[in-house]
Amino acid sequence: MPGLSCLDCLVKRRLLNDRGGHGSKHQLCHTHKSTRETHALDTETHALDTETHALDTETHALDTETHALDTETHALDTETHALDTETHALDTETHALDTETHALDTETHALDTETHALDTETHALDTETHALDTETHALDTETHALDTETHALDTETHALDTDTCQQRKLFHDL
Repeated sequence: MPGLSCLDCLVKRRLLNDRGGHGSKHQLCHTHKSTRETHALDTETHALDTETHALDTETHALDTETHALDTETHALDTETHALDTETHALDTETHALDTETHALDTETHALDTETHALDTETHALDTETHALDTETHALDTETHALDTETHALDTETHALDTDTCQQRKLFHDL
């Protein structure tokens, strides 16, 4: 008989004993025994349900924590991606500056080479000018010597002319 308590079973058993019904007494005890077993199973099932609920609660807490960690990881991944993008942009800018610097270095080297060529040409012209100046100075010195010699000859010629003139005058006066 489902739902019987121990007290109910004892009372009904006593009534049956008073009436002399042995079969009913046996059936009542069997029913009571089944009820007790069912109750024990229900208690065990309830304990398992409670444990399962506790495990479900713990699992839910772990799922919540895992979700929070996943969210944090996603935020860190997003931040890392942003930093990677910024780093790539800086690398690209640095590469552009390096390329520009290399172009300027190449241009500077070309100008240095051209300047060196002009310096070499200027040095050659200076050397040639110095040689011409030396030659001019030698010619000037030679010209000066010739001028001095010419002046001496002019002086001698003048003296001869004067002497000739005086001799003519003397000759004429005679």
